[in-house]
Amino acid sequence: MNPRRFIVALLVAIIMLTMQPSGFAQMACRVVNLRFHHPDVTHPGEMIETTSIVTASCFHYDTVILDLVDSKSNAILSRASWFFDPLGNPVSPPLVNFAGAPTQLGYWALAILVYFAGSSTGIQFTILIQPDA
Repeated sequence: MNPRRFIVALLVAIIMLTMQPSGFAQMACRVVNLRFHHPDVTHPGEMIETTSIVTASCFHYDTVILDLVDSKSNAILSRASWFFDPLGNPVSPPLVNFAGAPTQLGYWALAILVYFAGSSTGIQFTILIQPDA
């Protein structure tokens, strides 16, 4: 390759890496791992708590938004967020969401949705709502 072309290509690559939040840096942002804990069983109207830990990778600062969503209605029941620092720890502190269980008995379909740097990922799960003992 011609040295002049190599230098031009290198400069273009550097410019794309520094363009934030668009360009190559935007494409390189992603959720690497999502771990969460939730109760398997609850009672009608009882408050539930989910705890999630997100591991992310990115070249620029951004906010990770984590929603607890009712899968049937698509309503956001609770929202938590974490400011991602590319120079800091890539693992979030525990992100906690709360929601009140419906009054109907049966399975409650929920989802944890994570939004980060223009992309999203999620996990669906269910909680059994049963009568008080």
